[in-house]
Amino acid sequence: MRMLRIILSHFIKRATWAYHSIYLRSMNGMEQFLSYIQRSKPKNFIFYKDLSSQKRTEFLAVMDELGINLKGTRFLDIGPAYGDSLDICREKEAAVIDFVEYDPVFFTFNKLKGYTKGYQLNHLWKLKKLQGNTYDIIWIKGSIIADFFITGKIVSLTRWLTQVEALASPTCCIIICPFWFNDEQKRNIEDVRHNAFTDIMLNRGYVILPSIENHNADPAFPVTFMKKITL
Repeated sequence: MRMLRIILSHFIKRATWAYHSIYLRSMNGMEQFLSYIQRSKPKNFIFYKDLSSQKRTEFLAVMDELGINLKGTRFLDIGPAYGDSLDICREKEAAVIDFVEYDPVFFTFNKLKGYTKGYQLNHLWKLKKLQGNTYDIIWIKGSIIADFFITGKIVSLTRWLTQVEALASPTCCIIICPFWFNDEQKRNIEDVRHNAFTDIMLNRGYVILPSIENHNADPAFPVTFMKKITL
């Protein structure tokens, strides 16, 4: 029954994206975009807009914990949604601010900000379209679901990580905080440290960061993985 709901949700989301794409593809200004949002009121966009302050706090908490200075860095967010991380990178004077976003509403919004370069594609299979060996920081929070990778039926975690790591500069820091399926009280996979997903992450050289206040949260985002590339 749960899988049926997931499949149904997937088709509804794709139908919604197709509807918005018809109107968004020709937009070339933020005023026009915001007028469309006011008329159409897309639920997911409004949801993340309302969470903007919280998402800024989450991102800054990790940057502060890791002592990352964003000035002059080449930054990539895979799945930025409302784009709070992108906004902070601009404020902190990052040199390059790129993003990957499949949702046409979020893609259009972040593209129209004028200081980003966006790629509208499915990051599970198509990251090869981005230039390799480029980014100093790769940030991924919530845009992958750990449960999906454990069976390997949708996409191989090893193959996906190879795509991500191919984008890294020789001194890149990759930060991945996956979403875990839950009923808001309990995760489907209770032990996040002993399962096929985490085993692969650790074998690839990722470490589990200590829990970061204002960033990690049970049951959906209990752990964050990090890998520093050193070539």
